[in-house]
Amino acid sequence: ILEESNKVITISQVDKDRLLKQQSLSDLIHGKVELIPNGVDPFWVSNITPKKDKIEPKLIYVGKFNKGKNVINLILAVLFLKDKYPDIKLQLIGGGGSEQEKIKKLIKIHSDTLSYKDKISNKEVLCKYYQSNYIFAMPSKHETFGLVYIEALLQGLPVLYTQQEGIDGSYDNSIGEKIENFSKYEIADKIEKIIDNYDQYDFNQQYIANNHNWKNIAIQYFNIYNDSIK
Repeated sequence: ILEESNKVITISQVDKDRLLKQQSLSDLIHGKVELIPNGVDPFWVSNITPKKDKIEPKLIYVGKFNKGKNVINLILAVLFLKDKYPDIKLQLIGGGGSEQEKIKKLIKIHSDTLSYKDKISNKEVLCKYYQSNYIFAMPSKHETFGLVYIEALLQGLPVLYTQQEGIDGSYDNSIGEKIENFSKYEIADKIEKIIDNYDQYDFNQQYIANNHNWKNIAIQYFNIYNDSIK
């Protein structure tokens, strides 16, 4: 398939780099690999909210509660930071997954710091939750792309993500901080960096919106298809 293809598309810089590093494939894909990221729902492109001027230690997570998402270590990291930031909060939205019961127990015990909402399908409602927080955190162990990172960035939230996963490499360090291991201490350290250096995260939201606009992405695929059949 790779040998006969005109183009090989990856949706993330991480996947592109991994593919190009495979020596056994280098001759088959030389000059063919192109990065075209996934798009977000048009709602997020049309409803950009600027980054806030001042930081409050309020974080949001949106996703499932399974081991791969590393939510428990995120929770433990936030609790670890309470001594330094007594007002720190973590809003968890979503649920489901193998660790849901453990996470709900932690939320119940630490209800002064943690809050929970079931999966929110209404984008306007979800948008308000993004806007009422200041940092988006999803320290996944594995992430194919993670469109919620893009949604959060378009709502003005710096993001906490994982090295060599998801959106890593797609944008520069101005979007937030990436963890290099999955421990609560590493996550806590990077959350602290975002809080203490909030002014340094200055990302171009319009560029991100254009990059993840399905209309623009469709044109790229259309042009590749037309070129391949000439």
